[in-house]
Amino acid sequence: MGTRPTPTPVNDWKTVEPNDWQNVTTEESEHARQLSPGVKPPEKPLSRIFAAKNESANPSEFDPNTLRGYAARGVEAFKGIGSGIVNLVASPLPGTDQNPIIWNPVTQAEKDWQGVKDWNELRKMNPDYAWGSVLGPMLFTHTVSSLMKPSGITAKLARGAGVDPAYIEPVVSDLRAAAKGAKPKTIGEFREVANRAQKSLNDEFAQSLGKYANLKSNLPDVNGNFPISQAIKALKDKMPAITDTDRTERSFIDKAAAEYQKPISLGELDLKRMQANNRLSAYYDKNDVSQYAAESRNAQIAVDKVVADWVRDNAYPEMDQLTGKPQGYFRNLKSRVGNLMNASSQAKEFAAKMHRESAIERGSTPLERLKPGGAISMRGGVHGYISNIPKIFSPPDPEAGANAAVKSAFGLKQKLNPPPEALSIPLSAVTGALPEGPVYRLLQSLRDEHANAPQ
Repeated sequence: MGTRPTPTPVNDWKTVEPNDWQNVTTEESEHARQLSPGVKPPEKPLSRIFAAKNESANPSEFDPNTLRGYAARGVEAFKGIGSGIVNLVASPLPGTDQNPIIWNPVTQAEKDWQGVKDWNELRKMNPDYAWGSVLGPMLFTHTVSSLMKPSGITAKLARGAGVDPAYIEPVVSDLRAAAKGAKPKTIGEFREVANRAQKSLNDEFAQSLGKYANLKSNLPDVNGNFPISQAIKALKDKMPAITDTDRTERSFIDKAAAEYQKPISLGELDLKRMQANNRLSAYYDKNDVSQYAAESRNAQIAVDKVVADWVRDNAYPEMDQLTGKPQGYFRNLKSRVGNLMNASSQAKEFAAKMHRESAIERGSTPLERLKPGGAISMRGGVHGYISNIPKIFSPPDPEAGANAAVKSAFGLKQKLNPPPEALSIPLSAVTGALPEGPVYRLLQSLRDEHANAPQ
């Protein structure tokens, strides 16, 4: 800490020589020493540059109602911001001679209060500088914390392509794989990447299902009832038969149920679910209350939802069992295909919106881009201002900004998602016993596939 002489214990005060009384430590002397450290902090190199002027001594020079005074006060505010940042960065470490640790809370409170009074005196002399010195550290820490947050591909595509993050997060690895060798630079190119990733997943689905695509499902029970047909007929219980519209809806349900009154191949069931989901896309965008209302009033929506849910909950698990894939494998594949389709669709709409907004901005005149305003200064003066001056020379281009975000998304390094096989395993499987558990069987199948793959 310092080079102060070793204090003499108070209980030995009778043996202290007169010349050594100055070294005796008392509560009062220690309190004064902590409030006024013996080692003066060195002057910072930028102190002269960021030195505050006395605005109160020369009010005419800093009159906010004049352009010169407005600029002068702005300079003082920026100097205060810079001074606050410099003081924050260059503050001595706690425990050093320049910043001793104070264990007494009363002493620390007095020191803090003295700092508040010093700042208030500075505010009286130069309010712009004083408030800038407070704002500077806050801006600096906020900026640093923002830069340290990882904004990955999901955030970039939400900004650049207008895609819901829920559609991007499950397919990051698929998008990165599809973008290898041809990273997208525009929203349109991102849609091409999403379509390539979608095709790759569909090819994997078809190859994995193989010969079982023609195997019949939706088989009748002992009473001759087909499960999908029965599930569709059950919709009539939710629909009354009061008006002509009601009777029309119930008739539609009967016709739809008759269509599924037969065995259907697994491949055809998957196709029917995709068609149903395409028609249900607007339905899934609604909230729960609106979904219930739409399902109860629109027979087509109700039927599509029954078919899609049955295939998802019954046909895909059957495919997993037939092909020896992990539980949830085919459902996971089709879920990612759906996410990519939704992402491409949202990107298409967002691209049209950005193109339209950029065209509107380019068609505006320079004077239209200026934004006049007014404000009341801290001393009561009223003055006007004009903002958006840089836009006179360079109109905003939302489309270019969105494309830049898309380009940066695929330029970021980010850990890829786990393989689809790992994602498709339910959480409960992780607790399975080894080596008999499903985790062991999955690892074994992956090792066998790798060994049998062509080199």
